[in-house]
Amino acid sequence: MGIKRGPHRVDRYAADVDAGRVVAGPMVRAACARHLRDRAKVTDDWGYYFDAAAADHIIAFFETVLKLPDTLGDDGLPKPFLLTPANTFIVGSLFGWKKADGYRRYREGYIEMGKGNAKTPLLAGIGLYGMVMDGERAAEIYSVATGEGQAKILWIDARRMVECSELAGEVVVSKNNLAHHPSMSFFRPVSNEKRSKSGPRPHMGLIDEVHEHADG
Repeated sequence: MGIKRGPHRVDRYAADVDAGRVVAGPMVRAACARHLRDRAKVTDDWGYYFDAAAADHIIAFFETVLKLPDTLGDDGLPKPFLLTPANTFIVGSLFGWKKADGYRRYREGYIEMGKGNAKTPLLAGIGLYGMVMDGERAAEIYSVATGEGQAKILWIDARRMVECSELAGEVVVSKNNLAHHPSMSFFRPVSNEKRSKSGPRPHMGLIDEVHEHADG
């Protein structure tokens, strides 16, 4: 998948924020400082490690597989989903940091960025990765919001990325459902208005506009 060598892209963003070369808020600065601190203290008995190959895998999935349907190149075709340094840090941290047993260190992520930073497409891409590339059998991926319309915004982004990428040959698109039959996985929108009664077992829950939810 064409991985660049040298300092990892996640490390470079963290170092740029920590050094003040990239302007960021206090919570981002704290996350970057923690990343650098933890990278420096990794030992065999610490219990956590950064799996650069795992981080590279999801980054490459975005940049070599996914396309942005609303961003066209000179050839009139959708452009690849090239991650910003901040988005690289997000997905690289979530999927790169592991516990000693090989499971992910972080099970939850909270993303708060200004409008126009591709938060919703980023979540859609994470959901697609969880459905087709995460090695999870029968993965259930949900786009969650207070209303059906809001939940479908994220899901529609995912559907459009499927339709204009090589995933179109692997993922079956139907009303309110993306299905990956080889792994028996699916990606669906759900909301308070139309909640499932069948007891979902989510592999990933992608919550858009979390501030609009009434409670935890």
